[in-house]
Amino acid sequence: MKRNQNGLVIIAVLWICALIMWLGLQTSANIRLRNEEEVQRMRRSRAIYCALSGVYEALAHMGENVALEDNPEASWMPDGKPRIMALDGCRVMVTVEDETTKVNVNQAGPEALRKVLERAGVDPDGSEALADRIVDFLDPDDWPRLEGAEADSYEKQGIGYPPFNGVLQSLDQMVLIPGIDADLFWGRGDRAPVKSERSRGRDRPLAFPPRDSLFDLCTVYGNNTALAKDEDDALFDARSEFAEEPGIVPWTPGKIYRVLAAGSLDGVETGAVIWVEARYDPGTAKGFSVLYRKIL
Repeated sequence: MKRNQNGLVIIAVLWICALIMWLGLQTSANIRLRNEEEVQRMRRSRAIYCALSGVYEALAHMGENVALEDNPEASWMPDGKPRIMALDGCRVMVTVEDETTKVNVNQAGPEALRKVLERAGVDPDGSEALADRIVDFLDPDDWPRLEGAEADSYEKQGIGYPPFNGVLQSLDQMVLIPGIDADLFWGRGDRAPVKSERSRGRDRPLAFPPRDSLFDLCTVYGNNTALAKDEDDALFDARSEFAEEPGIVPWTPGKIYRVLAAGSLDGVETGAVIWVEARYDPGTAKGFSVLYRKIL
């Protein structure tokens, strides 16, 4: 009997030791996980500050129009081409382009919106219905278009908000329109736009939303309501007096420009992208006015 009791005590002690070891391993794993999460947060924060440096660099160069004898490749023209900055331990990529050459969704009609949606990869049948929903989301009346939707339809679908019946204040509010999810807007995953001849050779860096995504094609600024046929058409107005020099894209006072800056740490995949809309205001102390900013 005593021998059996001793055996039970040994088994109990072994179980207690195993439990203590398991708890120790769990605690150690949780600590490692928290440390890794903290490292990722620190890397993310540093990448954001790197991207922010790229934004300020671009804004500081606003208005530096390139003389014909200068080297355009070394300039900060608003031509949409990526420019690389090497900072202490990180790398920044920046693009600047004329915002007003994009299609203003607040002003475009259903036919123009349909063309935008098709270029973004939506099939023709779906683009017509989605264009109607965009128009109904923005127009002030409560009469739905043929394939659109107004407040009563939103309520029936369980959508927790009505149509704006007014203009979008920022472009990313397009994701509030039924049928436009984040993947379609940003051009991600299965809803990434198909590469066309028009976009071939002018791809954006992978850190940025791709060419021909809704983010790339649309805006809430300016008066343009038609898609450009190609990149040269999109930049034609921006070139103004330099139209004979296809490599020169000057800054224009009063115009709005889109700045995208991607910051990443050396040897680390973690990164951050900042999107800024800024007006070139040479008559002000700063020389620019920031209209919108967002960390992507």
